[in-house]
Amino acid sequence: MVHNGAGLWSKVLWFPPGMHEYKFTVNGWSGPADSMTPGDFCTLSTYGQGVTYVNRAVGVQGEPVSLPAVCMSSCLTCAGTLPVQMQPVTFRMHHSEIAGGAAEVVVPGVGAFAMEAGLSGVYQTTQTVPVGAPYAYRMNGTLEQLPVGCAPRAVPGNGTFAPYPDCFAECGTCGTCNDPGNMDYSAFGTFSEGCAGGPWVPGCTVPTAANYAPVATWDDGSCVAGAPNPCPADWDGSSTVNVADLLILLAGFGNQCVD
Repeated sequence: MVHNGAGLWSKVLWFPPGMHEYKFTVNGWSGPADSMTPGDFCTLSTYGQGVTYVNRAVGVQGEPVSLPAVCMSSCLTCAGTLPVQMQPVTFRMHHSEIAGGAAEVVVPGVGAFAMEAGLSGVYQTTQTVPVGAPYAYRMNGTLEQLPVGCAPRAVPGNGTFAPYPDCFAECGTCGTCNDPGNMDYSAFGTFSEGCAGGPWVPGCTVPTAANYAPVATWDDGSCVAGAPNPCPADWDGSSTVNVADLLILLAGFGNQCVD
């Protein structure tokens, strides 16, 4: 590190995006080293063979990060004030399988905050946390485990997670398509750029209806009863009884019909 005078030292380093741990020392490992308290907001704790390792942590997201000066063995400045940028952040998360459960966002060293269930299975809470701090979601007591290759979650600097929420235990975000006419539509989507599916085709999807439309992908409630189907075995409406009709019949074989 370079001595900048008045007891201040600094160093410029290059790191790839992600969460990185570090520690300050004097004269290498032969002198004093950071002695941090587990749970401090600027640290990460790891455990192995009965030993707890506590290091400082910084999140890198592709933009230059300038860390404020702090005191040795402390998350605070030498004047005892907070050195980090604290700001309100809205955490939003969607779980693809659980709706109405107990959701939390966990920010190490800061706390675990309950999230309120909203529309379309989205949970959210707004908390004041350090920019760049790591975080994770917990659902019904189970902490998410991101797939191998995912970058660690880190609090962004823009104060929100718009336009769409994080997916629980997934690398990406949820709900990128806001076009109700698209098959990829998500009620909590914002951008149409995420609409990769084809358009919904409204019509009658009941094969036995008089106005059955084989190309329809969305039943618009227009089905009407009509004359008996002259070819009742033509399940796919192709006007021919073929293998496709047999497969449709076999797909329902064994089902119990209850009035």
